[in-house]
Amino acid sequence: LKDLTPFENVNVNLVDELEDSKTDILIEMNKRNPELFDVYRLNFVTGEMNMIAENPGNISKWITDHDGKIRMAITTDGVNSSILYRDNEQEDFTNVMTTSFKDSLIPLLFTFDNKYVYASTNLGRDKSAIVKYDIKNNKELEVLFEHPEVDVTTLGHSKKRKVLTSVSYTTWKREKIFLDDEIKQIFSKLESDLPGYEIVITDMDDDENVYVVRTYSD
Repeated sequence: LKDLTPFENVNVNLVDELEDSKTDILIEMNKRNPELFDVYRLNFVTGEMNMIAENPGNISKWITDHDGKIRMAITTDGVNSSILYRDNEQEDFTNVMTTSFKDSLIPLLFTFDNKYVYASTNLGRDKSAIVKYDIKNNKELEVLFEHPEVDVTTLGHSKKRKVLTSVSYTTWKREKIFLDDEIKQIFSKLESDLPGYEIVITDMDDDENVYVVRTYSD
């Protein structure tokens, strides 16, 4: 093991694994200012790192697209939250939406063409639903899934195959709706091999052939 960020009193979080890179990841850390997290590109082989996004003072979360480009950011003052957007990293961020504590639009991931986002939102409805959203023009495009009784906030996808795989929500227990036949067959086999357990896939290799599976029950 090698500590790549041996800085005293500095917190570090992973922003993007950059699956297509064999050497680099994106991290955020509060090295420059203890109250703010900037984004750095870190070469985990050589240890070299470079700041690629400086926090102007109000950003609480950075969001990358499927190419590892920082395209969105979330700001908050504790009551209201804003979504900042840009088409590319050469542009400045634009505030496209501000919501109060009663309303929310939570970006989950970019669409696979990097044009729009999939999000969980309760805008215009009582319960949060999974939608396809045009962030740039602040417009809902399509409802993917909603439940009449509970909020829906979790959307699964395959990084390798670039497809949405499932939606999860909790009623009396965690329930899952499959959007993809391949992941549905995988879960069916796991449930057959591990009867009586609730099953969660917590991680997988880049080829999506080897899985880490968590099981638990009442």
